[in-house]
Amino acid sequence: MPLCTHRVEVQAPAHVVWEFLVDKIQHPERYVPGVHGATVEEMGDPQCLVRTVELDGDRRIKERVSWTPSTRTVCFVLLDDPEFTGFLINQVIEDEGRVLLEHTMNWRSRSGEEPEAESWATKVREAALHTAAQAERRAAGIG
Repeated sequence: MPLCTHRVEVQAPAHVVWEFLVDKIQHPERYVPGVHGATVEEMGDPQCLVRTVELDGDRRIKERVSWTPSTRTVCFVLLDDPEFTGFLINQVIEDEGRVLLEHTMNWRSRSGEEPEAESWATKVREAALHTAAQAERRAAGIG
């Protein structure tokens, strides 16, 4: 799959959006379509862990997750996956008074046969929009 990015403006303070990204580390099923849960396998330093994520179709992926509060960035790196290699980065950006949430995914097929890029781009977009909507509801006092 080629690199895909989706950026959305969020009507919520950056710290609220960041809280959702941190929650997504332990509970991705709340934010990502097709994810059913995650199990933390090991903790690294205070801002790094290894987890196994359960996906549709009884598929599981193992990834190292690291996060940096100072840049409000979370990085998910695939580990030992038989089908794909790659990463996903989520970041909260403050730019001239606006709060932006950006999801960037770069997974590559190990076989060289790339799956349909549009379906992956749709999942990235849906995850970013869903997280933004939750942050906006909390900022409005609804959620």
